[in-house]
Amino acid sequence: MRILDNHLPPAKWNYFEPHTDLPLRVILMIDTSGSVTSRFRFEQETARAFLKRVLRPGVDEASVIAFDSDVHELQPLTTDVDKIVMGIDRMRPGDETSFYDAVVLGSMKLAEEPAYGPLRRVLMIISDGVDNQSHASLQAAEEAAMKSEAVILALDSSFTGSEKNYRR
Repeated sequence: MRILDNHLPPAKWNYFEPHTDLPLRVILMIDTSGSVTSRFRFEQETARAFLKRVLRPGVDEASVIAFDSDVHELQPLTTDVDKIVMGIDRMRPGDETSFYDAVVLGSMKLAEEPAYGPLRRVLMIISDGVDNQSHASLQAAEEAAMKSEAVILALDSSFTGSEKNYRR
């Protein structure tokens, strides 16, 4: 077995740590536009469950961004899961969708915060994937995400099978 970096053997080994032990930095981006109003509660509950299951208190950090016609950072990066949940609870449904603008902002937040060592960067997007209001283009959103070196996880909230479990 050989280890390669861009198809070449590494010139020097400085540091090695299993990737799964590295701290997580998650930017949780939640669509609050009019097109998801009927699934709004589902999105909130899914976001809470994801963060409570994935984040390790005091180690991993997350931020909450809601997007409709505007993009709103409801909770800056923190390791406090309760503050993150309060950010999710402050979300309110809006109207149009600035999806690409949200990806650009989330990517910039991941890239601008100083890292105190290696970490895993994640953009977690909960949306129906429709954009009808952004100033940024799809290409600008893709470029920003690549520059942030983020893994992108997306949950399509328009999937109706899961919704039934959240109607009471």
